Formats: sequence, structure tokens, C-alpha cells
Amino acid sequence: MKLLLIVIIALLVLYSLGLGVIEYKFGQPVVRHFFTDITGPSHKPVMFYGINTTLTVFLLWATSLLFFVSYVITGKSEYENDKRFYLSQTIVFAFLGFDDRFLIHEKIGETTGINDALLLLIIGVAEVVLILWIGRIMARSREIQLCLLLSSLLFGLMIFIDGFLPPGMLFRLSAEDLSKTWACFFLFLYSWNILMSQILKPLSARRG
Repeated sequence: MKLLLIVIIALLVLYSLGLGVIEYKFGQPVVRHFFTDITGPSHKPVMFYGINTTLTVFLLWATSLLFFVSYVITGKSEYENDKRFYLSQTIVFAFLGFDDRFLIHEKIGETTGINDALLLLIIGVAEVVLILWIGRIMARSREIQLCLLLSSLLFGLMIFIDGFLPPGMLFRLSAEDLSKTWACFFLFLYSWNILMSQILKPLSARRG
């Protein structure tokens, strides 16, 4: 944990120095792009601008954080596969939050000409492989299985809407983004239930 803390502090120092250098070399007009508040496309601030993306990014990064806590508190010997799984989930959901905030798969789609919904589908398939390979999903509680099932169905619905429905169709945007929001919510519950199972496991062992 000390090494991780040192790495995080070092990255934050580099981040701070980088922004300071940008202002020094290019002035406030350039560096302001990185510090600006999310106010909307006009000069007049739009309250709650981008709130749904803010919510989904929060849920994805919170999911990643909970899996990281599960990774840290899980023992090394008996639950080595669980540790690998929790670390993989930490990385996957940290990336998905980063992608949702900074439009990574959209930019890759624009550059390569590949439908960006297909790129999300590839990530989804990789996640399914991880869950079935080392996630022991069938040995988990019904609550965990249900949360994962609902989130998968909702993400599938989001990808279908994004890839196949007309862009100007009534309720298309709401249906796509709200499907993602609810999927992220159930993913958060999925990670929360797994963390609780890891916390309660030593307690039940002590009682026994």
C-alpha cells in the first residue's frame, strides 16, 4: 500500500507540474481548457450540464475502487484467483470510467473507421471471459448474479441502441444514456456485494 501511495503522489506531482508548464509556455487561454468548469456550450452556465455522464463516471470509478478494496483485503494463498479477478475488475472499470469521461472509444472509432459500438462490445466480451474464467460467478450469491445479469442486459441494450437505432429517433438518446446509467448502478451494487462478502467472510470464520 505504501508503494501504491508513493506512485499516486508521484503521478499527482507530475500532473501538477505538467499543467504548470503548460500555463508557463502557452498562457492562461490554453491551460484554462484543463481547469474550466463544465458549464455548457454557451457563456451562460447551464445547471446540471453533463450530469448523467458525471453520474456514470462516478459509478464506474466507484465500482473500480470497491474492487480494489476487495483486492487489497483478500488473502494471498487460498483466494489467489479471486485476487486476480478483483484486480482485473479494478482495471476494467477504471478504464470504462476513463473512456466514458474522455471519449476514448469514440476517438478510436473516428480514427480507424470502426463502429464505436463494436469496440464497446469487444470490451464487454472480454469482461464476460474474465467473469467466467476466474470470476467464479456461479459460486457467488444470487444478489451478485442478479446485479451482474441486469447490468449486462442493460449494457447490451445500450450498445444495440447506439449501433442500430436512428440518431434522431424520439427517446433514443434518453433510452441509450439511461440504460448506461442503470447498468452502472447495478455494476456498483455488484462490486459492493462482492466487497461485503469479502468483509463478512473472515467474520463468519471467526464465529465458526
